[in-house]
Amino acid sequence: MRGYFVRGIPKQRRSIKVQRLAFRAQRLASSFPVFSPVPASPLLLGITTATASFGAAVWQDETLQSELRLHRPRRHGARLVALVRDAMTHAEADRSALDAVALTVGPGSYTGLRIGASTAKGLCRTTGAALVPVPTLAALAEAARPFAPPGTLLGVVLASRRGEVYAAAFRCEDGALASAASPEALGSGEAARRFRDLQAEQGAESLWLVGSGVARVGDALEGDGTERRAAQLVENAWPTAGAVARLGAARLAAGIAPVDVATFEPRYLKSVHTTPRPQSVFEGLS
Repeated sequence: MRGYFVRGIPKQRRSIKVQRLAFRAQRLASSFPVFSPVPASPLLLGITTATASFGAAVWQDETLQSELRLHRPRRHGARLVALVRDAMTHAEADRSALDAVALTVGPGSYTGLRIGASTAKGLCRTTGAALVPVPTLAALAEAARPFAPPGTLLGVVLASRRGEVYAAAFRCEDGALASAASPEALGSGEAARRFRDLQAEQGAESLWLVGSGVARVGDALEGDGTERRAAQLVENAWPTAGAVARLGAARLAAGIAPVDVATFEPRYLKSVHTTPRPQSVFEGLS
């Protein structure tokens, strides 16, 4: 059968390369040196790989102990494991003492999500840590929350394929986030209308739009006669590993059960544009 091409690479070959990178990340995740002394309080590792900006953070005793990040598109497979190892080194954390690994679960980059999932699953299997999924858009909102005034409607938007955006909305209330609209894949015009309607329905004093899809939604706001300055637009914003760690720790404290490591898969929100080989090809190579 004739193969289809994406950016000059056949889909089947591209998918095989992604799975090989993911397997390599999972295999390397079990190779960290063990450090001492071991902290007495529980440890949580936060990982974010859903966007071009990726990183790792260590959370302990309600405090961010260390955080490292890189903005290097398509370098997740080559650099993530080193970032995790270095973040744990800076926190003087023992890998064997990990209680949980929190991870951006999606939506986002297909390759980034697969590599992040494989790395997190490899760590959980070798340490016995719990796996805590954190929605990518919630992590982006949490990263922006400290800068937004109380009562702000926070619209988070990540650029997607074909001119679409991944969008969700949150209210900033009493130093925390409250969900106002669940994540969806939308056209930029539809996302702009949703945010304006939500602002009116909830009586939000201000609307902030943050994330890599802001330019698309901002243009749509201008197109319907709304002045862009009526909303705060922050395009250079990304989900951070520190935000993932905070949300993961909050989920555990709230009694939300971790997911099964063996069956966990990222959440893409819509069909990916590749044709992956069956997972069984790599399942036995952990």
